[in-house]
Amino acid sequence: MVFTCYLCEKETVYVTRFCSPCNELKRILAIYGAEECRDILKRVCIRGQDQRDYKISAELKKEITGDYPKKRLTPVKNRDTDESYIKTRSKSEKNNKSKSSD
Repeated sequence: MVFTCYLCEKETVYVTRFCSPCNELKRILAIYGAEECRDILKRVCIRGQDQRDYKISAELKKEITGDYPKKRLTPVKNRDTDESYIKTRSKSEKNNKSKSSD
């Protein structure tokens, strides 16, 4: 028989009642308990009114001041002055020529 996953109601399952991701969640609920998992989800995933107000004010402040976090850039060697490629290549070409002449 073909069933729909009881938890997400999106996946089609054939043998069990839960799809693989939902079965994993079910096992976590069995280990830690429904009450503790619910508390963790409320603390981590759901924002309270104070948290929403703070996030809104912080985003507005960034928009007004233009103070966005700057991306960290990794330094790139200057290709005009970096001759390590030429030196490496010339050494490898010499080795190839000496091997081919043998």
